[in-house]
Amino acid sequence: MEIKRFTHVGMCVSDIERSFRFYTEGLGFEVVDKLPIDDQFGKVMEIDMKGAKSWLVRRDGILLELLAFDEPEIIGSDERKPMNQRGFTHMALWVEDVDAVAQRIVDYGGRVVSETRVNVTGEISGDWVYTLDPDGVRIELMGMPTFPY
Repeated sequence: MEIKRFTHVGMCVSDIERSFRFYTEGLGFEVVDKLPIDDQFGKVMEIDMKGAKSWLVRRDGILLELLAFDEPEIIGSDERKPMNQRGFTHMALWVEDVDAVAQRIVDYGGRVVSETRVNVTGEISGDWVYTLDPDGVRIELMGMPTFPY
């Protein structure tokens, strides 16, 4: 196959310092790099931009690119999207203690969607809840004793 490897997931954020702190200090991602993005990338991003930042963080082999734009301004709401809306729906974390991780998310600027909390029984049993990062991206917390995949 011609694809060499999966490299990263990019996410536009409204406040790169806040999101960087959320993912590194709050969720334990490690710093990979902080890069300026010059105007030559505007064409591939389909934006007439006046500079941007790409800050890369990694956890468990997953590279997340936090993108912030100088111009144009960030658009869109920080309200969570419905799960049946096309596109990226969520990221998921297998956690030991759902309450402890949920509290860290709140402490670092995120939110807990308490009405989504459920104790699942069966093959993938455990305590589950959706939370949101500071920009409203869903983060699923899966408090399962073992991860089957």
